[in-house]
Amino acid sequence: MNLSTYSNITQTKIRDSYTIAVTKNVIVVALYFSINYINGTLVHTFLKHEIFNENPRYILFIHMVINDMIQLTIAVLLNLIFYIFYTINVSICCILIMIAVFTTLNTPLNLAGMAVERYIAICNPLRHTQICTVRRTYILIGLIWGLGAITILPDLFFLLATEPLSFFHSSVNCHQNALLRHPYMVEKRTVSYLVYLSFVWLTLFYTYFRIMFTAKATGADARKARNTIVLHGLQLLLCMFTYIDPLIESTLTSLFPMLLNDIRFTIYIFVQILPRFISPIVYGLRDQMFCAYLKKHLLYVELCMNCCDLCMAKNGLTELLHAPLQSFCSGAPMESVAVDILGPFPTTKVRKSYILVIMDYFTKWLEANAIPKQSVIMMVELLVEVFFCWFRVLEELDNNWDAILSQQ
Repeated sequence: MNLSTYSNITQTKIRDSYTIAVTKNVIVVALYFSINYINGTLVHTFLKHEIFNENPRYILFIHMVINDMIQLTIAVLLNLIFYIFYTINVSICCILIMIAVFTTLNTPLNLAGMAVERYIAICNPLRHTQICTVRRTYILIGLIWGLGAITILPDLFFLLATEPLSFFHSSVNCHQNALLRHPYMVEKRTVSYLVYLSFVWLTLFYTYFRIMFTAKATGADARKARNTIVLHGLQLLLCMFTYIDPLIESTLTSLFPMLLNDIRFTIYIFVQILPRFISPIVYGLRDQMFCAYLKKHLLYVELCMNCCDLCMAKNGLTELLHAPLQSFCSGAPMESVAVDILGPFPTTKVRKSYILVIMDYFTKWLEANAIPKQSVIMMVELLVEVFFCWFRVLEELDNNWDAILSQQ
């Protein structure tokens, strides 16, 4: 679609009624918070567990999730600006559009990197740890952003060089075609998008068939890896609609001119919002390890709510989850010793409010000593003085001791 046609459509656009506008924006904001809550939970789970920070696969995944969160935030912000203000200052619009274009270009390259990582893991498993290192993964992420900068910054410089200063003080309907309107920039954008998509599609097809042939030759089951790449392809297909958005809009508008607002809103939902929901499905729900840690995090939140006095007073008592009791066998005295801390109790005159409990599993011999606070140094000194020196050095401490140490 040529630029003049788009400009005419934009200028003659009929505004939605108040009820319809509110309904559309409520839908958009609800989807925004739902998707970003899920993505934010994935990011939190990634940051809380070191096992993911050392895995290139999850580093690339969480980079794509953060990139999707930024892109979705800009898309929703532009939608709200359009309905509330209709036009904004060109300088502000320029910043928002540049961020949106950056994140849009990052997505297909990130998908290609993730597909290559799966290809190396399946087809060259012995060299996977040597090739796919954490350092190289972050270098790849830097290259992805660098390629985006090489693509979009020339447009910014060209815009600054060709447009008069008054243009940047004016107000426009904030859209990429309305801002980067020079024929040179439109042609350059089309060519760069074509190169990007061709490269990524070739990468996805190559990695998919290589994984399929390798699995068939070795008799291994690589269906999960192939399905992951297929989902990457689906996500890339949805990303392609971003590049052909003007063409789709002009075609549907020519067929249904009275439904312009509904057409643009539907395209906006399917092109800008729903693709951001695929990332949690690919890894957050399908990946067993990530899903297990995600469930632990959600269970921890639920337990915290159940243990919160305010929440329990408001919602009533709820049943707490308990691990099943297990037997622990000990074959000799001092072979295994349990250590735990009780308290806090009312502070005594000598300012002690906790009790350190030490018990031998075999003989059931118990020692209890009052302590002023939960201090690792103090507990170790008591263990040595009142237990090890009187009996002997033990062979094993109960797991409770590890939990106590981890809290210090």
